[in-house]
Amino acid sequence: MMADSGNAGGRAGTGRWSRFVTTTMRIRTRSRRGTAARLAVVSLASLAVLGLAACGDTTTVSTEDSASGDLPVDGAARELVLRVDISGGFVPVDSALRNLPPITIYSDGLVLQPAPTIMIYPGPALPVLNASQLTPAGLDALREAIASSGLAATPPDYGQPPVADVHTTTLTVVADGQRYVHAALGLSELGNDDVPGLTEEQRAARRQLAAFIDQVSDLGAIVGDDGISPVGPWHPARYRIWAQVAYDVAPGTPVLPAPQPTTTTVVPGGAGSSTSADPNGTVSSPVQPLPDPTATSTVPGEPQPTVWHWPIDAVDLAGAQECLAVEGADADAVGALVAQANQLTRFEQADVTYHVVVRPVLPDEPGCPVLGG
Repeated sequence: MMADSGNAGGRAGTGRWSRFVTTTMRIRTRSRRGTAARLAVVSLASLAVLGLAACGDTTTVSTEDSASGDLPVDGAARELVLRVDISGGFVPVDSALRNLPPITIYSDGLVLQPAPTIMIYPGPALPVLNASQLTPAGLDALREAIASSGLAATPPDYGQPPVADVHTTTLTVVADGQRYVHAALGLSELGNDDVPGLTEEQRAARRQLAAFIDQVSDLGAIVGDDGISPVGPWHPARYRIWAQVAYDVAPGTPVLPAPQPTTTTVVPGGAGSSTSADPNGTVSSPVQPLPDPTATSTVPGEPQPTVWHWPIDAVDLAGAQECLAVEGADADAVGALVAQANQLTRFEQADVTYHVVVRPVLPDEPGCPVLGG
């Protein structure tokens, strides 16, 4: 069977996805034993462009997610305590859809951070999250740091720098049942002292916000080495799926059977298998299919898309044009499949070839994002 990138009965998408420029940042955490900071390379992308892949009807889903090892069990009550998010800017749409917050912390002590990403192209198709667990004392120390920061209060005016195509850094904290959302444009790119078009009060507010975010990025320094568990893999119970008709597949590209799930890297000293943030461990990567000698390439040496058959009949890619949320056995199957793919893997279902983007759903998130939310 050959890949067909045409429209399936008019149900196919809205055209090509745009491609822009991506950026990275580093978030530091320390293990219970660790003395050196751990670095996690985090993809920065925008959810502000979700209007290009806006969500309509969503699947009703549970809010129970699991972690491994000594981490919280399924069903634990998880209310948001703190989140740092980075959005906006000029980024590829598929990167925007995969975007995950650099750090999220819940009321049961669960800490979620994107796992290190191998810096190759095409990279892994599925973003992976690592988890650690704050002790009760560690969670208390974090709450004290939030209170001392002065940011559990009505956000000040952070100004509007006269620049374009920069990210917005958003800090959300929840204290005494109240949610406070602080958003500053260009906080990570522009600095805070010599930004044009701002008052001194706005610069001071940006310095305060940046200082606390930098403090949170080294979580071990706040909670102490005994206040947080070592990093382990986090296993999502839900995924969001977006699918657009793929227009970048060369005519005649064969449709290959999807590989069977394979064993991933075992985290040294951990209870599960996943991408590891341990600098002494290895970082797992998806299966890289061999080049297809029959495929045509417009640029010599340039990687070309590979097409796999989509084997999960219960998940209809034609119904994921705007967004589709999956859970349970369907989520397990999607995660196992896409974990073996890379950014140039395309999927064929019902004689239509799709560019598929999959993102884990965090415990407090809806199955699909709310349009305009």
